[in-house]
Order: sequence, then structure tokens, then C-alpha cells
Amino acid sequence: MNNTEQLPKRVAGRARSSRQGRYEATSTPTAPLPAPLSRAEPHRAEAAPGFAPPPLLAALRTRVADGGFGPEGGPLPLERALCEYTARRPSARRRPGGVPPIADFGCALRARADCHSEGFRARV
Repeated sequence: MNNTEQLPKRVAGRARSSRQGRYEATSTPTAPLPAPLSRAEPHRAEAAPGFAPPPLLAALRTRVADGGFGPEGGPLPLERALCEYTARRPSARRRPGGVPPIADFGCALRARADCHSEGFRARV
């Protein structure tokens, strides 16, 4: 069993038993996690911009929750990540295409994944 299979199980158990299992938009710190996505949803939704999601991120969204867990804001909900990506159109100078936001670190910092690199290299 590889990390893409093991890690979502460990994260799901920890997110459900932790007070960090919350959705950023609520004021209640113990709100339930958003529902996980169907297995096809991340691929179908992220295919529109023309790139595939990182396998581990897709696994977390389908096996744990669609965002709302982890440190700070944690992984962004899929719809929010896609909205942010399309609202700030990639440009050759400022931001290359295929590098969507994937997590919120707070203070307007976003982690991004290079969906065109073989290892889906993370960027901040």
C-alpha cells in the first residue's frame, strides 16, 4: 500500500476526532467537516481548466472531506479553488497556467500545486 492509499485513512481518522475538523466559513470551531466528493468529481471539475489534480489531493477530497481540515484553513474546497484559479487568469509574467491554489495557510498565503510537473511540485 502506498502513501496515496495510507495517508487519506490516517488524515480522515485524525480530522474526524480533532477540533480542527471545521469549515473555515463558519464561526463555530466544531462544525462538521464538509462531505467528501464523489470519486469522479475532482477529475471532472478540474479537467475544465485543462489539468489533472494531484492524486493525493484528489484522494483527500474524496476520502476525507472537501476542505475544512488541517492547519490554518487547510485544503481549499474544490469549488473555491477553481473559482480562485479562474478569477486570476494565468499570465506568462505573473502566474503560469496549471498551478491552482490547493490550501490556505492564512494571511492571504496559498499553497499551489504545479499540475504540469510529474511530481505535482508544491509552490507557495
